[in-house]
Amino acid sequence: MPVEIRFIKFTLNEVIEALRDLSHKGQVELPKSSPRDAREKKEREGLVIEFLFTGTSSPVKVPSSFVAAALIRYCKRFHIPIPKNEEKSIAVVQGGVILKIGSDRGKGQSATGGKKVGKETNLEKEKRKSESEEFLL
Repeated sequence: MPVEIRFIKFTLNEVIEALRDLSHKGQVELPKSSPRDAREKKEREGLVIEFLFTGTSSPVKVPSSFVAAALIRYCKRFHIPIPKNEEKSIAVVQGGVILKIGSDRGKGQSATGGKKVGKETNLEKEKRKSESEEFLL
């Protein structure tokens, strides 16, 4: 049976715009400067994405589930269709974040090595798996 897996790549500026749009209620405090880097990190509370901004030394930590929600809302704002019932995950790549929509339906291989949003994962296992895979955007 055919399987559809979509990847939507967002630049760091687009991710920050999406976060600012969703965090207007004060859930996340972001500096006014531009983002310079992002990386995934496993914390006690779960998976977070650390954003580094120009002119600041300490990173801003945002839960990956909040980043995913912001990106999905950003897609809706620009009329990019997102299926409700598909799995969604995110992965930090150089210069941005990828939103993966769809699943491999039990094939056991992830095209991005992305982590499921809001789920605990074995980072070492995911890292080894993603090192052997390549994909084009």
